[in-house]
Amino acid sequence: MFYQTQPVARGGNFSLSRMKPWNYPLHMHRSFELVCATSGELCVTVEYRDYMAAAGEAVLIFPHQLHGFQEIGAGHGFLSIFAPELCASFYNRFKNSLPVENLMPFTYDFEKISACSDIFSIKAFLYSICAAAFKTLKFVPRPARQERTLLDKILVFVEDNYKESCTLYDAARELKYDYGYLSKYFLKNIGTSFNDYVNRRRISDATYLLRSGENTDIGEIAMECGYDSIRSFNRNFKKICAKTPKEYRAGID
Repeated sequence: MFYQTQPVARGGNFSLSRMKPWNYPLHMHRSFELVCATSGELCVTVEYRDYMAAAGEAVLIFPHQLHGFQEIGAGHGFLSIFAPELCASFYNRFKNSLPVENLMPFTYDFEKISACSDIFSIKAFLYSICAAAFKTLKFVPRPARQERTLLDKILVFVEDNYKESCTLYDAARELKYDYGYLSKYFLKNIGTSFNDYVNRRRISDATYLLRSGENTDIGEIAMECGYDSIRSFNRNFKKICAKTPKEYRAGID
């Protein structure tokens, strides 16, 4: 299942959606991400460590932590992505730290919060996540930027550039690595090509924009997500989502 209904929160954004097991390769972004199981188990990988979240447990992923999903188990739950600005006090205290383990006990009335649109209810929900993390997780200093692995650096490059020119040649030039070496390294570690990964990142944004901006022109969405032609956008969207952007928008409840 493609990660097609979840925006990467930025500029104060917040999303909450139902979740079931799916495969999605390792990636990172600047937002917090919470995966909470309500039944069965959900498998989440964070920094190459696999967590099986059972009902009443959650995996809290910090900004710029490498993570992915595996289609293991038969669990159900909720996925929330939220910008650090929405829990600024917590983020400012721990922005230079990472949890030793990302799994923690957590329950909430997700049905209730999914029906809320006021910022106070949303922030109450987010700070309940922060409170649970503060009480149960242990933290260590975040590695300095220069200590990041090559894979981290590539994924950060994608996050910073996917809305513009974002080719493997650009990454190789920026990171001062051989193009051929980076191509093989990325495929070995992520399991997909660099171009496919960038397209999935762009289409992930596009699905959010299609859902949230019903009056926005599809051509504008294509440009916003880093495509310089509507033909290329349509082709990649259908390849990943198995339907055209127009069909996808028409199928939204």
